[in-house]
Amino acid sequence: MPKTEYVFMGTDVGTSAVKAVLVRSDGQIVSEASVEQTIVEPYPTWSEQDPELWWQSTSTAIKKAISNCAQLSYSPNVRSIGITGQMHRYRS
Repeated sequence: MPKTEYVFMGTDVGTSAVKAVLVRSDGQIVSEASVEQTIVEPYPTWSEQDPELWWQSTSTAIKKAISNCAQLSYSPNVRSIGITGQMHRYRS
């Protein structure tokens, strides 16, 4: 059985992509994943996104980041999760 090591997860729900990262306590990145987001622009200067897609993309990015750990010599155990979200953007 492989040893367990604590890692920290960060997620960023951004306008263009959702990113997930797993980091060890010494700061070394264990795994990263990204899922592109679509932006709908129905009218000039309007930008829209479906919140359901934010959730689906976040779930996919997290699953990818965790599955990337399959080749590690230890089993990562997520100790805590940090989440950031997008801000509005203005286009002139």
